Amino acid sequence: MSPYYFGQTLDDVMRWVIEQIQAHGSRINPTKGQATELTGVLIEIANPRARLSRSETRGRLYSCLGELCWYLAKTNDLEFISYYIPRYKKFADNNVIFGGYGPRLFAWKGLNC
Repeated sequence: MSPYYFGQTLDDVMRWVIEQIQAHGSRINPTKGQATELTGVLIEIANPRARLSRSETRGRLYSCLGELCWYLAKTNDLEFISYYIPRYKKFADNNVIFGGYGPRLFAWKGLNC
């Protein structure tokens, strides 16, 4: 398996990534349950404007924008994100999504940006 993949759109590389994870991924046990990951991979998208997935299983287009705003709000609060991505409710504990990227991104290495 090559650690580099080039594709025209996000959907092109997403298909490749799923195939590679299934064929070469390593099993891990994060807090939300077993998963399979692929490390040390570089992915390049030729058309950077084609970075929003149009696959039918991704959900509504605005869900990715809501999730970005959730990250930028530095929060892992369920109430903020559940409107955009209702399935997050099953991962919540007392209305908190532990492992949410917002607080982790802005408090990286003790920094509060």
